[in-house]
Amino acid sequence: MSIGIGDRIRALREFRDITQDELARRSGVSVDTIRKLEQGVRESARINTLRNLARALDVQLERLVGQTTVTRQLTGHGGLLALRDAIQDPGSLPGVLGDANLEDPPGPDEWAQQVQAATAAYWAGEYSALASTLPTLLRDGRATAREHDTEGVWTHLALAYQLAAS
Repeated sequence: MSIGIGDRIRALREFRDITQDELARRSGVSVDTIRKLEQGVRESARINTLRNLARALDVQLERLVGQTTVTRQLTGHGGLLALRDAIQDPGSLPGVLGDANLEDPPGPDEWAQQVQAATAAYWAGEYSALASTLPTLLRDGRATAREHDTEGVWTHLALAYQLAAS
């Protein structure tokens, strides 16, 4: 048995310790709509209604509608954990091999093309593919910046971190 959107709304609302009336006030969605969703009378709503409810409940829309944000593509060599590790730079920890041991980092032009491809993936909404490539992109970017200390390389590295933050 799967959990419906109304059940998720109710659970999140109760977790936030707010009433249906308070949720309606915060979201701008009628209390009648909220009540019907929670009771299962309605099984869906317009996307704007769902966005407003998600915002009022302080959750991502994906969580409210029950879509997972982690896919199979995110469990291989890339993914959210690898992205977290790349951002945190575990190479700075004692006993962990860092980016300095990377053999033959890409040149500035090749790395800039990789950043441009990642940016294109972001704007195309290809977030799973992007999340799987970002850890390597960040590692390569730090190594490229060590080898080629130029403004262009640092600009692209900043953009890569901005993509990771987004």
